Amino acid sequence: SENGWMSTDPVTLPSGKTWEDKHFREALMKGRDYKGYYVLVNEDKKVVKVEDLTAFCRTHNYRWNDKYTTKEIAKFGDKATSVYKFEFIPKSEYSHYVFDWTDRTASRGSQLKNKGTVYFYDAEANQFLRLENRALWTGDVVDGLIDGTGAGIWQKDDRLFYYFSGTFNRGFPVGKAKYRIVDIDANVAWRYSPKEKMPSGKQGDGPPFREVEVGRMNEGFATFRYLDDGGVRTGSPSELYGYVDQNGIIMVKPTYKSASAFNNGRAVARNDKGEEIYINKTGQFVDYTDGQKRIFAEKKAEENRIKAEQERQRLLAEQKAAEERRAAEAKEAAFKRRIEANKNTKLWSRGCRLAYRYPNGNEYILGTLEEWSENRSRVKIKIVASPSATRTYKGDLLEKNNTIWVSAHNEGWHLALDEEISAALGNDNSIKREEPRVITNTVVQKDNSPKWTRCYSCGGKGRIECSTCDGTGIEKGGWFSDDKVCSNCNGAGSYRCSSCSGKGGW
Repeated sequence: SENGWMSTDPVTLPSGKTWEDKHFREALMKGRDYKGYYVLVNEDKKVVKVEDLTAFCRTHNYRWNDKYTTKEIAKFGDKATSVYKFEFIPKSEYSHYVFDWTDRTASRGSQLKNKGTVYFYDAEANQFLRLENRALWTGDVVDGLIDGTGAGIWQKDDRLFYYFSGTFNRGFPVGKAKYRIVDIDANVAWRYSPKEKMPSGKQGDGPPFREVEVGRMNEGFATFRYLDDGGVRTGSPSELYGYVDQNGIIMVKPTYKSASAFNNGRAVARNDKGEEIYINKTGQFVDYTDGQKRIFAEKKAEENRIKAEQERQRLLAEQKAAEERRAAEAKEAAFKRRIEANKNTKLWSRGCRLAYRYPNGNEYILGTLEEWSENRSRVKIKIVASPSATRTYKGDLLEKNNTIWVSAHNEGWHLALDEEISAALGNDNSIKREEPRVITNTVVQKDNSPKWTRCYSCGGKGRIECSTCDGTGIEKGGWFSDDKVCSNCNGAGSYRCSSCSGKGGW
């Protein structure tokens, strides 16, 4: 089809004198379906060529659909191909047809009865275009300007159409108005906006609707809210505010997250950092608002508080580390002094304090050295304190002032340190030892079978505790040497009684 400016004249019906005049006239009088073309149907037996129909359309300023249907017609005993259905639409109605496809307010092109002037927001040019007198509108027109709520369309040429809808006052949007530029030659011309849901429920992928809202004029300026419904402006907020004057000229570009009306040449806006600021009528920064200054002050105070607390915690950590370091150094020094003192200690002297560390490492038996064997392998200890009331040694309950013979180099006996002495004395729960039970060596069986005599060597146990390691399986190397597995019992702690062959009796 050829290009040309839209004609706003009403459709002129063909005269009906020629075959083409007649059939185009009939199609126009019959009308067209919603979102459809007029349809010429050739029910005659006349062979009609598509070239003749397109030539007629050019003459009468019609657009046509290149997709048409044909049929076979008998002609003098032969068959010829003829156009059967041919779709067309007058260019003067083409804006109605585009409107039917584009509008989302349930209006129809047949309702576009008024013409007026409207301010159309062009997002790419970032300005309002004054579309003079030729904007078709479903609502009222006051003083040549569209007014009220409705939808409209303006045709620029055979390809581009400007659609708009919403509530307008003297051509300007006063509520949320939608704008869309429709390129009918583009494949996506009729598709839904990216933020609209299609009847299938999926999101659209067509050109976006640009949403605009203009506030009341104040001091010659009105707030201007712009929402890119397609969300295509990568890296920028989809909703921004600026200012427009009464002639539709954008005086302050929409770059703010919010904006208020001007008062005494200043307006409050919120920048991309979320800060409230004062701007002048050129959009330049003037000052921060009092509320924003308070926010800054509170934020600064909070930052100072956090820094002070962090510094306090740092100093406390340093103080604690220093105290721990001094304590460790003092402990190390005390340990070194203890080692030096032990070098000169006469171990084999009566009254020397010895301590036994239990396997849990937290409890002690504290005693004084009374006697020792000739080879100094065993020592006699007088119990000074036993922190646990139920603590035993070799099966015997410990009693304060009780004396026992123990291995000198095994079982963990060592020179007692001051801390161990204090811990043992401070937690002394020693009790008196139970009276020893008399155990006979002759036992009568329950079934009155012959008497059984218990082995004197092992006490009926069948095994004898190793005297080298005192039943621990570990042989102590000495006061300052490493322990090792007992070589006498190979770490078992006991060995089979040779007297009863491990039976425990006869």
